[in-house]
Amino acid sequence: MQSVSYHDLEFEQTPVEKLTSLGSPYTKWIDTGMPVVPAKFLDTVFFLYKSESDAKAGKNAGGTGFFVALPTDDGLGHHYGISNWHVAVRGGFSVIRMNTANGGTEIIPLQPDDWEFIPGKDDVAVAPLSLREPHQIALFIGSNVFHAEEKMITPAIGPGDDVFMIGRFVDIDHTESNVPALRFGNISTVPIPITQPTPNKYRGLSYCVDMHSRSGFSGSPVFIYRTSGHSIEFALTNPPPRAGSLFNLLGIHWGQFPEEMPIKKKKKTMAESKGAVIHEYVEGLSGMTCVIPAARIMDVLNCKKFLKQRETEEARRKKSAPPPATEPIAESSGNTEAGDAILRQMLNTPPEPHSKAKATTKAKKR
Repeated sequence: MQSVSYHDLEFEQTPVEKLTSLGSPYTKWIDTGMPVVPAKFLDTVFFLYKSESDAKAGKNAGGTGFFVALPTDDGLGHHYGISNWHVAVRGGFSVIRMNTANGGTEIIPLQPDDWEFIPGKDDVAVAPLSLREPHQIALFIGSNVFHAEEKMITPAIGPGDDVFMIGRFVDIDHTESNVPALRFGNISTVPIPITQPTPNKYRGLSYCVDMHSRSGFSGSPVFIYRTSGHSIEFALTNPPPRAGSLFNLLGIHWGQFPEEMPIKKKKKTMAESKGAVIHEYVEGLSGMTCVIPAARIMDVLNCKKFLKQRETEEARRKKSAPPPATEPIAESSGNTEAGDAILRQMLNTPPEPHSKAKATTKAKKR
């Protein structure tokens, strides 16, 4: 199991002059600017469809989801698919289509009832996958990068911090493979209560993020990142108070605020201006999107059902694991020939002539 980390991103670097504890100058290179996101990073997301036939054809697009892995002692991990409840369950877009290493796609034909959620609480749905190794998926989002803080503005994160999300731009869907799209923005507010539209009417905490979105991006993972050299504080102080890099899963994108844009008509005569004015609007989408904090994903991952599944799976793995290999140990009676025989058997090498072996032994003693 390999999970994404800060080091999978590629940043430009800038030199900063530093001093050692004795006052000697040295140069430290720090990351700065907007990252380049490697192609393998994009395949942490999958696309969702209503049927296996739609997934094969790449039509009737739904939303987005992403792969998460929880760690285990054997390194294999527990694998899950994450998306919005309103996509995978209410909308029926439950079939997963993911990219493979050879440039094709692979389909997991799930049903809406294969997705677990907490009724009436969060717009988060989770499907256990139990993928076996080796598998085509190169990277998972590990729970170790989930950002848990969601209540206050802290030194860890705050408004203005950079974010990006990986999701589905439905206008470029095609048959051969998924083509995830990136959108970049900034945190606008810390989590505040926001009511989702009909029919679920969920009212919970969500980040407001200044980032454009549209249908198809629902269920996308939203990441927060920071470098030592990319902040207002860095421009004002050296070193910055929040020194060091930061990379976390901020949460899951569920929607954006609508915006009514009025249509203004130019009046031609004074008589028309005295009459009743009819206001006409075009409803569009604002640049403000909503992100459910990553901690709410962990609420579903740690439900009783999944805890029991993980306990059962880990017991099964331990039972089926081969016993640890043991190396034969030569007896300590001074019989070096017996030890040599065991060593030759391990190395599958023929014995040396007796006289040569003695000569070698004498040479070593000298």
